[in-house]
Amino acid sequence: MFGGFSGLSSGLSKVAQAVTGLDRLTGGAIDNINRVTNIAGQVSEQIERTFPSNLSNFRDSFGSASDFLRELGGAEQQNRNAGLLPGGEPSSRFDSKGYTPAEAAPSFTAGAGTEQNDWRVKLAIPPVIQNSPAFKPFNNTNDNMVFPFNPTVLFGNSANYSQIHPTHTNYPYQAYQNSQVDTISISGEFFNENEEDAQYFLACLHFLRTMTKMFYASNPFIGNPPLITRLNGYGEHVLNNIPVVVQSFTMDLGSEVDYISTSFPSQGGKINYVPTQTLLSVNLLVQYSRRTRSNFSLDTYSKGGFVGTGEGFI
Repeated sequence: MFGGFSGLSSGLSKVAQAVTGLDRLTGGAIDNINRVTNIAGQVSEQIERTFPSNLSNFRDSFGSASDFLRELGGAEQQNRNAGLLPGGEPSSRFDSKGYTPAEAAPSFTAGAGTEQNDWRVKLAIPPVIQNSPAFKPFNNTNDNMVFPFNPTVLFGNSANYSQIHPTHTNYPYQAYQNSQVDTISISGEFFNENEEDAQYFLACLHFLRTMTKMFYASNPFIGNPPLITRLNGYGEHVLNNIPVVVQSFTMDLGSEVDYISTSFPSQGGKINYVPTQTLLSVNLLVQYSRRTRSNFSLDTYSKGGFVGTGEGFI
């Protein structure tokens, strides 16, 4: 029995020694931490005495950066909830609620069409009808019917050949007949959010109707075919001053959109209703005069010599 108590006493003695060593080790570490903290405090006081204004500016900048990062984090979470991939988020700053404020672009009737570098798709208003009161909204777009949003444009060229099949030959000969520019199709959306937009849309509708009519009855140009307009868009080497005629156009008056009221540009008292969103499609045919075609040179064309000269060969 006494031997057991002796062993227990010896074990307790070893535990006491271990605790004492651990206390010494911990106490040393705590002393080191305290010394480091004191040194850091002295350095901080020295920086504040030496650079008080710079430190204050740093604190202000750090606070602003922290606020921005918190806003950015909230916006990133919103983007993830909306299914946006990185890089698809808006680039503008956020308001106090964490939402991105919408900024309306300048109206497409606000004189932007008068700029020389305006590359939007547009049809020129022929001079013979520019003075019509119905086309007054086009004054702000330099007498052009401008598609307010980038439309879908389909166009191409083709060379026509006839096949000659001599007897006992494996391959036919391709006899060239002619070349042509295929029908140019333009489909663009119009969003009418106010009376100014609605009047511009009515002017576009009336213009396309006018461009599909010939001169008839009491008119000095009686018997003349429908007018020729000029197509421009996306720069001189894409759609550059191309003479075209309007073959057809279509628009939809959908039942699933709202309609707003507006007056016709030339008749202020007549109320009309236009859709807030509609798709306008136009088919155009290229129409070069015989004199213009007689001056065509493939060598000049291959070098880009006809670009910017007034006749848009494509």
